[in-house]
Amino acid sequence: MRHTTRVTLYASLSRVDVTNEITEGFDDVQTWSFGFDLESPRVRHEEVGAVLDARLDSQGGHYSSRNARYDWLTLNHFADISGTDGTGVTLSNADCYYFRLGDSTVETLDTATPRLTVLAGGRVANGPHNGWPDQGGATHFLQRFALRPQAGYDATEAMRTALEHQNPLVAGRVSGSAAALPADVFSALSISDPRALLWAFKPAEEGIQAGLIARLWNVSEALVTGDLQLMPAAVSGARGVTHIETDETTEPVGPGGLAFSLRPQQM
Repeated sequence: MRHTTRVTLYASLSRVDVTNEITEGFDDVQTWSFGFDLESPRVRHEEVGAVLDARLDSQGGHYSSRNARYDWLTLNHFADISGTDGTGVTLSNADCYYFRLGDSTVETLDTATPRLTVLAGGRVANGPHNGWPDQGGATHFLQRFALRPQAGYDATEAMRTALEHQNPLVAGRVSGSAAALPADVFSALSISDPRALLWAFKPAEEGIQAGLIARLWNVSEALVTGDLQLMPAAVSGARGVTHIETDETTEPVGPGGLAFSLRPQQM
């Protein structure tokens, strides 16, 4: 396949970025493969709103031992692979949707081969009528990845790696003669426990006069508690709302701001 690959190394960051561009059309299945020198690999990956252990339920994982298909698993923000000594690699994924674990097939989940094969495109289902022929005529395909070594799997750090890669900082010049912001550090809000990831921060659907929406996600397997505080003006009132922003409860606000408690995997 005709393609261009850019690999970016950082002097002070333990991360490697890989940007791939396929520049021709295709009809067969095309993949990118990431292999690792790890013994008895264990893979966790983000599905839609959950972090899954890619093992069968009979092995302590999240995949059913029956009535399941194992050849392609969902790949959202990241997949993380670790060996028996605990060390491993987090793979951040910005553009692709599925990956194959080792040599998995429709009927078998291969948890012994330390390889993640990411689907770039193609018709993976059997039969000539499934999927889009020739990728619908498209001739340009972008896949962006980042790899970060880790000394022990941590769901929060894996997700943070993915978010930092896929949501890079945007900087702009601020001018003026009367400085209104501190010169070193400033943030619109603070969260006392870094295990609580800020998943959304936005004006309410009715407009900013109705307040701000903050959505937190605890991707860890432990209870996370802490406080959320706005700056420079502190939180004056808070409501618990649904994911479609329907008010449900009035939440107490203390000197530290809005107190929160998140169960494992809770948003």
